[in-house]
Amino acid sequence: MQQGKIPPGAKAVATIGSGVWEIRIAANDSWFRVFYLANLGGKVYILHGFQKKSNQTPRNAVETGRRRYRIAIEESSAPV
Repeated sequence: MQQGKIPPGAKAVATIGSGVWEIRIAANDSWFRVFYLANLGGKVYILHGFQKKSNQTPRNAVETGRRRYRIAIEESSAPV
């Protein structure tokens, strides 16, 4: 990810923010998801990781991803 490569099975998640990707892992009767933002100022930001048991992504998971996306964008533009 840090080298700009997309992991197999990852998909873009524009509803969270520009440049956000989701890694999806299926295990038994549930799924695991990770939202991440790659290569923002040379860093990879893991925005949110969660487990779900239905086809629909929980609203609070999406809101958490959006909130952390905004924080990552603010931090990347802050003077060092």
